[in-house]
Amino acid sequence: MNRRRLLIAAFTALLVAWPLAGAIAEEAAPVASSVPAPGHLNLAAMTLDQADLPAGYRQLRYDDEGYTPGDRMALIQVGDEAETAAIAATEIAWFYSSTFQAEDGSSSIYVYLEEYPSEEAVAAGFAYFEDECAPPDCLTEGGMEVHDLPGPTAGEAPKETTVGSYPDWDDPTQTRRFVDASFRVGRVRAGVTVETLGDIPPDPALVEELAATLAGRIEAVLAAQAPPGIDLGLPTRMLPLFETWPWPGNSLEGYKSADEFLGPRGAAAQFAADYRSGYARFASVGSVPEIMSHTPPYIQLEVAEFASPAAALRVLGVAEELPPRHAGSQPTRDAAPSPASLGVDQVRAFHTSRVGPEEPPLPPLPGYELVFALGSRLIVVTVEVDVPDRTAALAQAEAAAVALATQQADCLRADEPCGPVQVPAALAVSATPMTGASTP
Repeated sequence: MNRRRLLIAAFTALLVAWPLAGAIAEEAAPVASSVPAPGHLNLAAMTLDQADLPAGYRQLRYDDEGYTPGDRMALIQVGDEAETAAIAATEIAWFYSSTFQAEDGSSSIYVYLEEYPSEEAVAAGFAYFEDECAPPDCLTEGGMEVHDLPGPTAGEAPKETTVGSYPDWDDPTQTRRFVDASFRVGRVRAGVTVETLGDIPPDPALVEELAATLAGRIEAVLAAQAPPGIDLGLPTRMLPLFETWPWPGNSLEGYKSADEFLGPRGAAAQFAADYRSGYARFASVGSVPEIMSHTPPYIQLEVAEFASPAAALRVLGVAEELPPRHAGSQPTRDAAPSPASLGVDQVRAFHTSRVGPEEPPLPPLPGYELVFALGSRLIVVTVEVDVPDRTAALAQAEAAAVALATQQADCLRADEPCGPVQVPAALAVSATPMTGASTP
């Protein structure tokens, strides 16, 4: 039951909601984060990326992947806080997932990874999330039909292949069908699910192929070998946003392909051949642990690596064409004065405005975005705020963005893991660690 709920949630739940409320302190002394670094495996490097998938699949939004600490799994991923004790008993430390969709919306590919403290502990996780349905058939509530079959060729035991179907939530007359392959590699339990909408079921051979690719990536990262397009050290060279603002309890972040960072078409996409690796990280500063929604102020941090400093500067020249970073519609960008204090090669600044997907839409969310080059790297720092006065909002967003961009530039110059974030004064009001946050 629990594992089935987790699987369906992967395709139906929104991890990010539009702003509920926001607050920014106008005057406060800068403070440093005191939350320890998470110390988890680089699950983001293990997950499949766009190059591993059939043509036409891509992440539609930057918030389609991220980490969840084990102690927040019940509420965030399973959707039932009453399961907290049962999930804690599995000793799961971290959960990571990525979701890709076909452009026509007919199918999805979902990848998940779970980190445990030992290979033995994976068995408890498998028993909870997977091994609860006796073959050949079982039916659960809501018309969901599930068949548990022998596991894929890839990976180690425990392993299992699951096929099933359930009524589409938006249109119950339509059926969603899925094939899921789950397996272990070391102390990581992983799986890949292919789901289709309509009469055509997923191809089991595709699931087997993707599972084998996923197992190979996990093995490589555990051996400190980088899969193609991955810089294993890049996440440590970025400001630790989740350790500073660990609410509402999951960290939306991951590696980005050239298509995801530059866009699949347009002025920036022409430089895809020069793209080497990239990583994005998001924080919702105004959220509180009791509300499972991301609430502004928002921080989006991205670092992309290119073939040369000249290539990074070429992309900087078309920065206004870079795709949207977070949930909601394409933001408008208007050129803004650039700060002179960053000490970087070149920098461009924009005032941004974004409208969410609600009907009717909420008032536009204003922000300030800095895009700058530092050697062969291109860095994007965006801060969006939610205050009634647009002039005040833009000023506060700019102050916070400049402070964070300065810290990020200093960290990249030092070429060492980034230390705690020195919280900008405008954001210090929200720098209280989440009650019960995971601090491994």
